[in-house]
Amino acid sequence: MKKTVLIISVLLTFFSCTSDDVTETGDILIRIENKSSSDFKNILVNTSGGENNYGDLNSNQFSDYKKFELAYRYAFVELSIDG
Repeated sequence: MKKTVLIISVLLTFFSCTSDDVTETGDILIRIENKSSSDFKNILVNTSGGENNYGDLNSNQFSDYKKFELAYRYAFVELSIDG
């Protein structure tokens, strides 16, 4: 039973991935979501494959997509909240 659940989980994970985040040229597109109740100011994201400034992002908003050449599952994010 555990093997069946594991196999189904892996298959669902594999098939739920889409290529929407990767363009045909291989660029990686990343956007930021602010789920907090505070506004974010001066958002800077560094993925070790490039650095992008996302500017400001109000509460409960999404940013535009920014292009990166390389990205890991984690990134350095710097921003200001309430000064």
